[in-house]
Amino acid sequence: MARSGKARVALDIVVVGAGLAGMATAFSLSRAGHRVVVIEKSDGKARSYGSVVSSPNMTRIIQSWGVQDELDRMAVLFNRIHHYEAETGVFLGALTQGILDEIKKDAVHGFAIFPYGELLDLFHQLASKKGTKFRFNETVVSLEPDTPCVILESGERVCADLIVGADGFHSTIRSYVADGAQELESDARVVQLRTTIPLAKIREDRDFDDIGGPLDWDWWLGNGYICHCSVTQTQDQDMTVVIVHPYHEIATSENKEWHRTQKVENYGVSMDKMEPRLRKLVGMADSFAVRVYESPAVLESLVGPSSKVILVGEAAHHSMPSGYHLTAMGIEDAQTLGRLFSRIQRKDQIGQIATAYDEIRQPRAEFIHHYEKQYQTVLRVPKGPVQVVRDTCLQKLSEFAPGNAADEEMILQMWGGELQIITHDATEKVDDWWSQYGTFIWRASMPPPADGDTRAT
Repeated sequence: MARSGKARVALDIVVVGAGLAGMATAFSLSRAGHRVVVIEKSDGKARSYGSVVSSPNMTRIIQSWGVQDELDRMAVLFNRIHHYEAETGVFLGALTQGILDEIKKDAVHGFAIFPYGELLDLFHQLASKKGTKFRFNETVVSLEPDTPCVILESGERVCADLIVGADGFHSTIRSYVADGAQELESDARVVQLRTTIPLAKIREDRDFDDIGGPLDWDWWLGNGYICHCSVTQTQDQDMTVVIVHPYHEIATSENKEWHRTQKVENYGVSMDKMEPRLRKLVGMADSFAVRVYESPAVLESLVGPSSKVILVGEAAHHSMPSGYHLTAMGIEDAQTLGRLFSRIQRKDQIGQIATAYDEIRQPRAEFIHHYEKQYQTVLRVPKGPVQVVRDTCLQKLSEFAPGNAADEEMILQMWGGELQIITHDATEKVDDWWSQYGTFIWRASMPPPADGDTRAT
């Protein structure tokens, strides 16, 4: 059956949260023909700072939304990741587009860096044009999952056919999907500090001639921490600097939200142990946006027991900061929901479509969760035997020879999981799933034939 891209029945859908995942989900579902309302506790303006790294699996989706000109204007493309030892400044090695191409043959093009605020504005515009309604400065405090309705701080009940939780790391909606359980995977906590520095200011210092190239993403690997920087294509061009460091104090409701500090030392970061360039770079910042993270366990399901509540983005996928897959996961979630719910024909199919979403997304979420945890552990490993092995592998990148089986095996051992993640096509995954199982959803929801009637098969 040919598809028009629009659902045969329009659902009333409430999306809680207006970050990147929430905005993208609102657009995707509105485009599929549904009536979408977004409820956001803030005024809708960007609360994150700096840039967003878009891997190829994310970039492909946004490009398919017909906004290539806007992406070209705001994107900084990069094709090299430089690795440095954070205490000495010694160059360890560079992972390049060319090396990855040798393994996957052009399947990894599309690494880009976008200004967070501009990308959020673009998604807002896309959703608005498709009819999404927004209710800013209104807070969801609880949920009636079976109805389903969300309860606002004012006491108002907002009901719909489907509730989508896109309300971030400290999600109100997540607790209902997780059946009230928010157990931590471990007691490990990290703090992320991020800032932007005018690129012109950095370019005044010749010590930074090798840092912040237009195609580069620079990483310093420290004793238990990482710092990375990249250029953001804002009007005047800035460099975004991010530090991820262990945090040994108590995580509070205040420090688990974005706030600001003037000194990284307030969060246990010792600048004395940084190599001179990195210490100078961090010292250029006027202030830092700060957030403390804990790591809850991965959810067994992204859909609530009633099948009327679904999680997307950071509400669904909790991972440590500085990995870039979390943002891409939210965009994949949005695309998956839109593609699936564009096929709905009757309201009694909501549960089956929600189950399809879970079957497609949860295994991938679990894989990425464990991969990112392992990879971040390797990047932030303290000095010792594992750190020596890691640095040796990075140093071998400069010796990579195309066609050399041993070199390719080394790349696959260290970055095979990365390649599996970034070459994923969320749109194709939905279409493949539907080609196998979509007929069963259609048949299961058909009314029984009247006496004397026959049903086509």
